[in-house]
Amino acid sequence: MYSREAIEHIIAEDSFPDNTAVISFCDPELKHIDKDYSRVDYSSVCSDVFYCEVDDLDLDYLPKKGYTYDNFFPEAPELADFINKTFLAGMDIICQCEYGQSRSAGCAAAILEHFYRRCMC
Repeated sequence: MYSREAIEHIIAEDSFPDNTAVISFCDPELKHIDKDYSRVDYSSVCSDVFYCEVDDLDLDYLPKKGYTYDNFFPEAPELADFINKTFLAGMDIICQCEYGQSRSAGCAAAILEHFYRRCMC
């Protein structure tokens, strides 16, 4: 798990690990707040990247934003396919979001639980 700041530092240092794929979460709302906002650019270090533009919300807040549990993250099946393909290829997976605390942590915990029956609790 990495925050945006930490992963950009690793990319700048040219120390991005080999044989690694990335799941990069970004907040679609930031585009409206900061017109210069962009996703983390992995193009120089990694070609296996799955970008997820999904709000960082608690389940209780979904209805206030017009979401239901079923329509909040429609890319979930494609992300699951990406994770399975990556895992079967023997690659490591970096999960990254803006602060490295919520979306990336939840995704990393789910991957560990699914493949290794380990919880990051």
